[in-house]
Amino acid sequence: MPFANFEDTEKDLSQQYNAKLMVDSNTAKIHNNYEIVNPALTVQNRLSQRLQMRNVNLSLQVYGNTLLHAGDIITFDMPLLRPLSDDKARSQPNPYWSGRYLIMAIKHNISVVDERHEMSLKCMKDAVRTPYEVETDNISVTEREYDQSVLNIYEADSDYLKDDLLEGL
Repeated sequence: MPFANFEDTEKDLSQQYNAKLMVDSNTAKIHNNYEIVNPALTVQNRLSQRLQMRNVNLSLQVYGNTLLHAGDIITFDMPLLRPLSDDKARSQPNPYWSGRYLIMAIKHNISVVDERHEMSLKCMKDAVRTPYEVETDNISVTEREYDQSVLNIYEADSDYLKDDLLEGL
């Protein structure tokens, strides 16, 4: 029906130069017994999962390897940054940043003049091997009425912090 006119404008689709035609089906069980899931039930989960993809990302510049492709899994090890007590102590991998990463994008940089092959990787991680520590201290700030219109932040800090933390200050 290329020459069907729209009801509101009395023009056909070829006369709507910047138009975008979007069709939404209202029939149930389109493909055999498959029922369409209500978008209101899935949009929030989809947005949450898309935002999770942006949380733990790496951008790496590494030596070239033509065997790697987008969608492959790599292992990334980052040492835990902490002071070592003696020279024999081994550095441990960071429990939150080390682990398996999915390659989202890859760019091969080949320089014929320098005879060099490098890759720019963009990687994502969706989970950690060691769970994050749970805070057990209740450090929430509650609202209190103050006699003064201007609050002294040093007095407020001393109210919330323990005295032993402020002794050295």
